[in-house]
Order: sequence, then structure tokens, then C-alpha cells
Amino acid sequence: AHSSDDAELVAAERESLVAWQAAAASVDKTGDVDNEIAEQANALDRFIHTTPCAAAAGAAVKLRRLLDPEVGMQIGEGDHDWDSLGHVLAFLERQASREVRS
Repeated sequence: AHSSDDAELVAAERESLVAWQAAAASVDKTGDVDNEIAEQANALDRFIHTTPCAAAAGAAVKLRRLLDPEVGMQIGEGDHDWDSLGHVLAFLERQASREVRS
């Protein structure tokens, strides 16, 4: 399921970032990952990755999660993979901000 404005994806991204920060804080505090928090973060990321996007805002969410240096994908052999994907993300974020204003 997806909404026409990708609000669920945007909200899931915010929640995911908070959950991952909490998981990192649990490691800093106790030396161990809080499995419940980590599973919540993983579930949010699964939702983001498996929910179709309807607009640039949702596409930007999906690309930001893929490019996240901590939990995103591993980039391939190309020297400029990060640059290229960063350009796509910047474009989508500009498009998304225009959609919000219209």
C-alpha cells in the first residue's frame, strides 16, 4: 500500500532515523545492540524498501536510505557511483520540494 503523497514513506524515514540513533546509543551505553530497537529500525527500513513511491518525495526517501553510509547499500566498483547517485538524490529532493509547494 502507498499513499498518493508518500507521507507514510516520509514518516517511516523519520522514525527509522530515530530508531537507528537509539540503537547506536544503546551500543555506546551498554556495548550491545538493543535487539528490540534494532528490529524496529529494520522493520521501518523494510517498509521503506518494499513500499512503492508515488512522487519524488518518496523516491528521495528510498534513495537516501540506500545511500546511508551506516545502513545503506554497498556501492559497486565504479569510481563515481556515490557522485552519480548523489546527483540523482539532489534532483529528487528539488522535485520533492516543488511538489510540496504546489
